[in-house]
Amino acid sequence: MDFSLIIPAHNEEVSLKRTLSSLENILSDCDFEIVIVNDHSTDKTVNLVQKLMKKYPNIRLVDNTAKNGFAPTLIAGFQNARGEFVVPVMADSCDEPNTIKKMYEKAKDGYDLICASRYCARGKRIGGPKLKGFFSKFVGRSIHFLTKIPTTDVANAFKLYRKSALQKIKIKKDSGFAISMEITLKMYFQGYKIGEVPTFWEGRKEGKSKFQILKIAPLYLKWYIWALYKGKETMVREIYHLIESTFPPIKIIRNCHRKFFGAKRYKYLLEIIKNNRYRRIMEIGTWNGEHALQMIREAKKNYGRSVEYYGFDLFELLDDRVRSKEHSKKFSKLKDVTRKLQKTNCQIKLFQGDTKEILPKIAGKLPKMDFIFIDGGHSIETIKNDWEYAQQLMAKHTVVI
Repeated sequence: MDFSLIIPAHNEEVSLKRTLSSLENILSDCDFEIVIVNDHSTDKTVNLVQKLMKKYPNIRLVDNTAKNGFAPTLIAGFQNARGEFVVPVMADSCDEPNTIKKMYEKAKDGYDLICASRYCARGKRIGGPKLKGFFSKFVGRSIHFLTKIPTTDVANAFKLYRKSALQKIKIKKDSGFAISMEITLKMYFQGYKIGEVPTFWEGRKEGKSKFQILKIAPLYLKWYIWALYKGKETMVREIYHLIESTFPPIKIIRNCHRKFFGAKRYKYLLEIIKNNRYRRIMEIGTWNGEHALQMIREAKKNYGRSVEYYGFDLFELLDDRVRSKEHSKKFSKLKDVTRKLQKTNCQIKLFQGDTKEILPKIAGKLPKMDFIFIDGGHSIETIKNDWEYAQQLMAKHTVVI
């Protein structure tokens, strides 16, 4: 079976028949099932589904036996789905059935999650409450910009999940309508492959919407803040690039990097190198080579011995006067660091001395870098100099921290 459609249904007798008929007609050439999850309906929803099951043998009816609500209902559907992929579809016909085919075709390329986006190119949203629309669009586009998650519509429930990946995500049953945002963000930060396709969304024409923005806004805000915290490294970099592109004369020197990120900052450096597949790395402030060793090992996972590392430090030339000025730690010997890094069997080039003197001489001879790390432990004067010459070694894709 290709995929399972999950339809949460709470008092949907008015709109459900039209939705099911549309899905069956448009997806008639697909191998799929429709799992309708009854969420404690008090109208004739169950009777309607039982009649339709005689006409469409691929329809199954299950009950949400937990507390009523969108999240527990969706979870019940996930647990009862039999397809390789699962797609939540709303009962009110707001989701475009043709998009399901597009999501499924794209998922064949190895994606774990395909998001149907109303806010990407060729996507469209018509109708529905204006406040809800503004809120949804702002959340989707801003979180895409700040965290680089590869979708502009993180809150939309209309998504295709690879079931084997979805089963590994711990989902909270009290997330309400924000469950879709929760799952998407968790999959992104856990490294699953995510893509998106444009979709057409049209507001409900029949029945009454269960979406109450003032009631569920705190849940969206919770996951929005969580995502910004998890992706703070990317967020700061994107804000930095935005300010610099808006005000070209202004050069921002992030000398507060150490204080802002604390002891975990190197963890984020490794994640950046891993996720972006950087091969040519430059570090100003190699010190004892431990962090250089970690970055090289991370890059080797993608490029093997072809990784190139360029390191700068005073090493044993660091005296007490310079140490005080540069806020540096106890020195390490150049030969010891060289020996340590050469064990990686990668291309290692270490430069000893003051970067204010070295960089002007060799910047023009070095290749363009993929990743440049300017250690936040140096003085403002030195960082300004390092930043000036780092720009000469930047390609369009280069990341500088």
